[in-house]
Amino acid sequence: MRGETVLELDRVDLAIGRRAVFRQLSARFARGQTTAILGATGSGKSSLASLMAGAILPSAGEVLSRGRIAPVIGQNAGLGETANLGRDLGTRASAYGLNTSAYCQAVAHFAGDPQCLDRPYDLSTAAQKGAVNRAAALLIPADIYVSDGLIVPAAVEQVRENTQDDGVISLLNQRRRQAAVIWITGAPGTILQQPADRFALLHRGALHFFETGAELILAYSETGHAVPRGVMRTAERALATES
Repeated sequence: MRGETVLELDRVDLAIGRRAVFRQLSARFARGQTTAILGATGSGKSSLASLMAGAILPSAGEVLSRGRIAPVIGQNAGLGETANLGRDLGTRASAYGLNTSAYCQAVAHFAGDPQCLDRPYDLSTAAQKGAVNRAAALLIPADIYVSDGLIVPAAVEQVRENTQDDGVISLLNQRRRQAAVIWITGAPGTILQQPADRFALLHRGALHFFETGAELILAYSETGHAVPRGVMRTAERALATES
């Protein structure tokens, strides 16, 4: 049901070595809700994505999921581990109970290169890896999608005549309606490009929530982190319009 909580972080602590990454981190994420999270280098973005996806366990507290979690978009777990991409995807399809052939062909279609299945993942170009990574996660029916720094190129209305981007964005928009979508990024500019229902700053091991992307960018800049001038001007204009 839209609006129900499908992922909850309950007083989560995470320590890596002697470093405390998170302390008493709590948050809830609902079905049909898109959350954009901005964090600086070293703030724990990848650790947060891995926690949400169940790839790592907290030192204390609980990560409670009430549904299927797709592989993290932007983390290549399971890709590049066999002789070719087709085998990598076949293993993933089996793990999620999907039809292997249909899943592999669908990923290749979104990547725009049917031959990519026959090559090792590591021999693909950066653009192909990005397309494969997005499609391979979004093509898995799930209740929770987490992106670690890898953003879909543009919003639907900004798409040029590019069937690859258009197809991935259409798929993403389908997922937004029925799942919790969490975009974690270190690039302030992407916050204003991606449609989201709420926004959060990951800072000093905690999540601080904001109603708009412009508010988030201003708060991010006030913590001492650099924001491109053009992005800041856009955010300032948006805040002035809202007030």
